Amino acid sequence: MFSVKPTHVHFFKNMPPEDFLSLLYCSGGIVGNSSVAIREASYLGVPAVNVGDRQAGRERGANVADVAYDADAITAAVQRQLAHGPYRSDSLYGDGRAGDRIAALLGTLPRRIDKRLTYLPLVPENH
Repeated sequence: MFSVKPTHVHFFKNMPPEDFLSLLYCSGGIVGNSSVAIREASYLGVPAVNVGDRQAGRERGANVADVAYDADAITAAVQRQLAHGPYRSDSLYGDGRAGDRIAALLGTLPRRIDKRLTYLPLVPENH
């Protein structure tokens, strides 16, 4: 892939989500076409350069710069985003507390079971 192995780059095949989000939060930005740039980076305020139209039609925060598959456009957008630095957190996709609110609401609902089980005989009755 590289003729010279850069010493400042490390490739990961997998990492725990918490580590990935911590890395994203501490980064200068993200470049690509992943939904993480549209959703999580928006909430975290991380500058994002979204390349291509894979995320077309999705709402975006102010942190996202959309560019075509063009090296010069990508380079310019990355430079603008790095110069801008972190954005304000945008709760466009929620504030991260939906699970808590859902659990609290479910805890207030009456508990009941309305399910009826009906079993058919294994042998026909006329047999």
